Amino acid sequence: RSKGGRFAPYFSMTPDAAGRLNSALADRYRIERELGQGGMATVYLAEDLKHHRKVAIKVLRDDLAASMGSARFLREIEIAAQLQHPNILPLLDSGDAQGFLYYVMPYVTGQSLRERIGREGELPVHEAVRLITEVVDALAHAHEHGVVHRDIKPDNVMLSGRHALVADFGVAKAVTEATGRSTVTTLGVAIGTPAYMSPEQAAADPHIDHRSDIYAVGAMAYELLTGRPPFIGATPQQVLAAHVTEAPDAVGKRRPGIPHALEAVIMRCLAKRPADRWQTAGELHAALEPLATPSSGITPVQTQPTRAVSLEPNRRFVIGAALVLVTAIVAWALWPKGGGSSAARAIAVLPFENVAKDTAYDYLADGIANDVRSGLMKLPGLSVKARTSSQAAKGKGLHDAGALLNVGVVLQGTFRHTAEKTTVTVDLVNVSDESALWTGTFTLPADGSFAAAQDSITAAVSKALHLRESATTTTALVQRGTNDALAYDLYLKAEHFFNARGKTNLARAIDYYHAAIARDSNFARAYAGLSMLLTIYPSYAQVNADSVTHEAATLARRALALDSSLVEGHLALADVLTVQQEPQAAEPEYLAAVRGDPRNVTARQWHGDNLALLGRMDEAIREGRASVDLDPFSSVAKNDFAYSLLSAGQFDEAIRVARGAIELDSTMTYSQMYGGLAFAFAGKPDSALVRFERFYQLDPIGPMARGIHIFGLALVGRWADADRELVALEHASPGGSRDIDLVIAHTALGNKEAALAALEHATRERSFFLASTALGCEPTFSPLKSEPRFLAALKQLGQGLCPGTPKWPIPARPKH
Repeated sequence: RSKGGRFAPYFSMTPDAAGRLNSALADRYRIERELGQGGMATVYLAEDLKHHRKVAIKVLRDDLAASMGSARFLREIEIAAQLQHPNILPLLDSGDAQGFLYYVMPYVTGQSLRERIGREGELPVHEAVRLITEVVDALAHAHEHGVVHRDIKPDNVMLSGRHALVADFGVAKAVTEATGRSTVTTLGVAIGTPAYMSPEQAAADPHIDHRSDIYAVGAMAYELLTGRPPFIGATPQQVLAAHVTEAPDAVGKRRPGIPHALEAVIMRCLAKRPADRWQTAGELHAALEPLATPSSGITPVQTQPTRAVSLEPNRRFVIGAALVLVTAIVAWALWPKGGGSSAARAIAVLPFENVAKDTAYDYLADGIANDVRSGLMKLPGLSVKARTSSQAAKGKGLHDAGALLNVGVVLQGTFRHTAEKTTVTVDLVNVSDESALWTGTFTLPADGSFAAAQDSITAAVSKALHLRESATTTTALVQRGTNDALAYDLYLKAEHFFNARGKTNLARAIDYYHAAIARDSNFARAYAGLSMLLTIYPSYAQVNADSVTHEAATLARRALALDSSLVEGHLALADVLTVQQEPQAAEPEYLAAVRGDPRNVTARQWHGDNLALLGRMDEAIREGRASVDLDPFSSVAKNDFAYSLLSAGQFDEAIRVARGAIELDSTMTYSQMYGGLAFAFAGKPDSALVRFERFYQLDPIGPMARGIHIFGLALVGRWADADRELVALEHASPGGSRDIDLVIAHTALGNKEAALAALEHATRERSFFLASTALGCEPTFSPLKSEPRFLAALKQLGQGLCPGTPKWPIPARPKH
């Protein structure tokens, strides 16, 4: 599990902000709870006090609202509010309440189309056509009134009874008009959703018209009929590029039996050129209407059940048993039998597909794949690709996946959970000729546990592997740490929500970890997981960091008391000690984690980060390089490696690695900063400023953003602008990264006394961000290195000082 770089992202709506929102709307609405978050807004369930009804209030992100003109936004919303149609979810109200831009819709108690697809996968043909026809009817009405939606997707289609209601009409256009951007706002918020964007949207064409909605309808119809959108990729950029350059597979290829007439209608929607699509929604509606009933000749496509191995329905731990068996058979199939190439000894466990599309069970699909991967990683002589790298191959053909990951064998699986049963199918495939080395299908009772295998299954696997220390080795293949079925299931849920991040998800993960521990008070992995979560939780929610960190330390030590060899336990304790600004004490724990599992990417990455704090840059770079080699598709590993290279003065390589992190994930904001600093110290100020501006645009109120922006302004001699930003920073609310921003800003502007005072204040306040900043090595602080007060702060923080000082890139300020 990755920290997400040196800093965890901020949660956009703090409890204080939520309180201000409630106060701002108190005369009209009472906020009851948060329903969810999207790219542009947070949705709340509220009561309309005047009409005594439930409503959904969408509040734009603070940073997005601050960047746009509220009058323009509300004017566009007002136009959309005039739409009246049975398939359009109406806008009831909108406004600007003490800086909060919001709009109000009826609260629909049904599900969204996204939720239905998630539960059922592909829909019956006649049902899919009926729903799409209703959506197109709504679009025809809106287009006639000059309103283009720009973000048609299953999430924006609510199901009320049998009927579709299209939500958020005019919102994307309102944001577009208010910010002046057609595809991405100045803050990096996408206008539209990559899976459904038309080629002209993906290419940021400013002249987008109603035919973009028709393309999105085609993409959504494609997903309703096949269970997946026309293009998928490892990153949003790959999906956008596919919309512009690639032809989608025909619907009939994905779902044989689709009537040719329906296929032709959908594929015409997906034409690259707007002129080749249906020219109006009314025209498309006329083509769909005859196909919208079963009497038109369309009948649902049925599939025959696959023959499966049936396990005894009254046995416990059946999924766990299947996993150990799968892991063992894979190991047996790959075990050397008279030699073999290195490619043949390398395997990637691709993400397991939850074919039932019920997102409530995604955690089990993730858990199955992770358990198999972890088990295989324990086998000596077998190269197993890390989780992030394996995910990069999702959706690719076998040859492409093998070439991308340099493996000879892949393991792919599907998972389907219903009220009656659970089915797991696993295929071990030779990449070179796509032949199946082994296939296993397990039909399991719905009330079967997802935990450890029975001793008899483990013994049978041990015998199949023919290992010298078979019993010990096989038992360790899938090490769950509990024999309590429900405890392990709760743990998998906790891990799933932990990895999803976000304040709401983390809070749910905390509850699941506690529930797992309540079931099994000796569950070491649950203690370790909860400990690591608590170290990052203060940066998502307004909680007391010291008390949470103290609890995290207690949990980590409890995990190690239960299992002194637990890698996650050593990592958890090391992480707590780093956050507590004790990097020297953390070092033995990081070493124990790395020795316990040298192929653990997170252990190598975090160890490298800690070595940077200690000023041991050669070793930090070694560990950073190892983490990237183990998981070359991890943007976070590359991000942290770029920081170590920057701190060591290896600016050219830092630029290259930071660029690689951004290519993998354009939202990796700190790679923009690290690349910018490397450009600055390499003598390329213009390139540096481009990176700094991008960093600032992506997260203008995030950690270090304001300080680095001032650094960039000083770098190019824009002293007046830098002074104005410094004044604003000094008057900003205390807390967060403000002190570190002030250290950077004052250092950049040559104000050593003020920089040192800010550093001392941050040290006294035990700023969270000092625990992840290598003060003695990072070149940003070079002018302070010889100051006794700076050295005293380093000593108090337990950090080391790197020798040598790079040439300071900021020119001398002209004297007036």
